[in-house]
Amino acid sequence: MDLLRFVFELFGQEARFEALSDQMTFMVVLVLYLIVAVLAFIWVLASLVFGEIGDFFDFLDFGGEGTFPAMGLGVLLFALGGALSLILGASPGWSVAWGLGLGVVAFLVAVRGMRWLESNQTSSTLSSDRVTGVEGEWTLTVEEGDGVKRGLVVVHVGGMREELRARTSDRVAAGDRVRIVKADSARDVEVELLERNGDD
Repeated sequence: MDLLRFVFELFGQEARFEALSDQMTFMVVLVLYLIVAVLAFIWVLASLVFGEIGDFFDFLDFGGEGTFPAMGLGVLLFALGGALSLILGASPGWSVAWGLGLGVVAFLVAVRGMRWLESNQTSSTLSSDRVTGVEGEWTLTVEEGDGVKRGLVVVHVGGMREELRARTSDRVAAGDRVRIVKADSARDVEVELLERNGDD
């Protein structure tokens, strides 16, 4: 750069060198922002397509589920925000400040949103462990034989109403309260009688 300045001064073009220098700084910073934006976009896309790739980078996935792609989104918006503020006339320093602010806000919002989605998904997903011990209502007897009744029970898990296949050796009828004591799968369970329906 000093050599280039000397050449311009040699021909009496100091002002032109300063203008060109500002343009070069602008272009270099803008290109760096765009490179970071492209890399961050790939980061986010890979996280969404291939799952929680942060599992391979535990030192980055410090915040639990959803943190790694949220960091990628934060970096993406940092780069885009910095580039936009630079184009709108901010200095390189201020563009970094604006980009950081936007990136941090985006990261926090993304983490909160991913945690919310995760909790909702978890609450609506059945598993053997989640249904074991849950109380419900015997609604229908499908068949009976060898001292075992098979039918359907209705339970509420995670705020969702679920109908499960059930079996029991107790004498149950529609409307009786039962409790799941064993789950062969999330929708195939064994129950015991808790309370008979008052109409029995």
